[in-house]
Amino acid sequence: MRFGELAGLTRNDFDFINNTISINKTWGYKKDSLKGLGPTKNEQSNRTIKMDQLTMNHLKIFL
Repeated sequence: MRFGELAGLTRNDFDFINNTISINKTWGYKKDSLKGLGPTKNEQSNRTIKMDQLTMNHLKIFL
């Protein structure tokens, strides 16, 4: 996951039933980037990442 994609994650991107994280946007943090949430680098960058149960349990505490 790119840093901007990680920074752009929202609660709705986490699926705790299927243990997945959806990557579908990015946060503009560089000077030459658009500010706030924006599209990913390209269409192929939109993806769903399968996670293990233990990691998702830890993430659920923060969300």
